[in-house]
Amino acid sequence: MPFISLQSDTYPYLRLDGMATAAVWNVGKLYKIGLTSPFVRVTSRGLQYAVKHSHAEDLFVRPSSAWWNRGRCVLREDGLCEQIGREGASMLVFPSRVVDVPDAITDIAGYESIDYLKDIAETNRSCVNAHASRQIVLQDTRYEMSLCDLTDNDLDIVYDWKEGELFWRMGSNSTAFYLFVACAGIYLVSQLADNVKSILEPCEKESGEDGNADEKPYGRHGWVVVYVGVVLATVGFLVANFIHTLNLLLTQDDVLLYWVLHAFVALHTLLFVKDEFPQVRSGWWLESEGGGCDKLHRSVRGVSYLTSILLALSVHVHSSFANPYAWLLIVLFGIRSVHKMLKCVTVYKPVLLRQRVLHLWDFFVFACLLAFGVAAGSASEEAAAIDVFETVFFCVGAGMLLALKTAMSEDVHGGELL
Repeated sequence: MPFISLQSDTYPYLRLDGMATAAVWNVGKLYKIGLTSPFVRVTSRGLQYAVKHSHAEDLFVRPSSAWWNRGRCVLREDGLCEQIGREGASMLVFPSRVVDVPDAITDIAGYESIDYLKDIAETNRSCVNAHASRQIVLQDTRYEMSLCDLTDNDLDIVYDWKEGELFWRMGSNSTAFYLFVACAGIYLVSQLADNVKSILEPCEKESGEDGNADEKPYGRHGWVVVYVGVVLATVGFLVANFIHTLNLLLTQDDVLLYWVLHAFVALHTLLFVKDEFPQVRSGWWLESEGGGCDKLHRSVRGVSYLTSILLALSVHVHSSFANPYAWLLIVLFGIRSVHKMLKCVTVYKPVLLRQRVLHLWDFFVFACLLAFGVAAGSASEEAAAIDVFETVFFCVGAGMLLALKTAMSEDVHGGELL
């Protein structure tokens, strides 16, 4: 899904990047989106929509009522749409003109007939932002949902243009959720950087060079245990939130890619537990290889695996593959896939059947990332072809340079690339 960032300090109006005035839904770019996309999604991070192909009706996955609130919403010139309740009560979503609200939600007769107004009245979650810039009008019968509601209540708004339905939910992720994602993400990125370094510089100094030949890296015991613990804890986190995030995805492309990505993570987690965890338990990282290569890098090497975990984390946070981190992680995954295949052809002989299967699986996942991630996130079909070509060109070029670099500098004794 294409993504447009949101300006966060333009209260009370919704204003997207590049806009000097409030978002107007019946003219210009947003009107065009309404004609070409089956839906529009607005969160505190920005606006998402889908590029309309011939199968556009099948592209949109209608939100489930078990996870979303829903209601009829009629298109209006002065906003996205308006919900009409009983006794004259109404709610205008993202107005482009005057934003005024009653002194209290309960002052609106029939407010209970509009789910959002009933919810914020019962839970006392009405907007209290000091910079809301909304006008208070006594005896007002219409409530304007503005930028303040979006940010303060962490709203997720979806509008179905064809059916004229509004879906909404409030963010349910706790502080602990974001704290875990932040800490795990930072740690895994650091490990990813270390793994990339170990590929470029695969061998450390031999024992005896600039140090004590009898020195053992006992301190690494704890670091490897931490690595294993964080990886398995993060995978457990992905499993625990799998169903929840799945029900927040809005396109068939995102759903399919979500399943493929988590299948990749699951398979490599099984390989990690089967092949690496017993070796970690045996304490083999305490010994140095005869050729000077440190086996610690063998036990933690897994660029594709770590990249897929980080990509899955980004989806769980943003509820979509249209997020700021997806393209960079897809490129890194592609470079590593190309590098592994080239290195397998030029260095590892004979190639094990298991390695061939894993490399084919890597390329299948990469192809899915290109088709349902890169292409689906482009603003048009023409842009999709260009974006995919540029991504493939960059990944193949960088993968070839990386394979050439490691082939010239690495003394390889065999093993598997994960």
